[in-house]
Amino acid sequence: MRHTTARSRHVSSTELNQRNACLATRAYDSNELREELDQRGTKPVIPNRSNRKRPFSFSKHLYKLRWRIESAFSRLKDFRRVATRYDKLARNYLASVCLAAALVWWI
Repeated sequence: MRHTTARSRHVSSTELNQRNACLATRAYDSNELREELDQRGTKPVIPNRSNRKRPFSFSKHLYKLRWRIESAFSRLKDFRRVATRYDKLARNYLASVCLAAALVWWI
């Protein structure tokens, strides 16, 4: 078990390291996307739309962890250089993203 934040419960490393899951919002709930993800061997963690006749099951616990990804991108976008991509070269942009991520992790 691994402690993630003071407010969250303990989350096992297997739950956080599932690379074969695709987390998405209701807007991405389509049969075509689900079929493509199944062909790739990826488990869709997408809540069902209200008008779906046959709802699919999904991991509500993994879906609740989606906020971590969104908050990480939100914190990175606080840095103007990252949000507007001033750098022309990909390596310079990657360096600024890494620097911003280090600063976010430090603070």
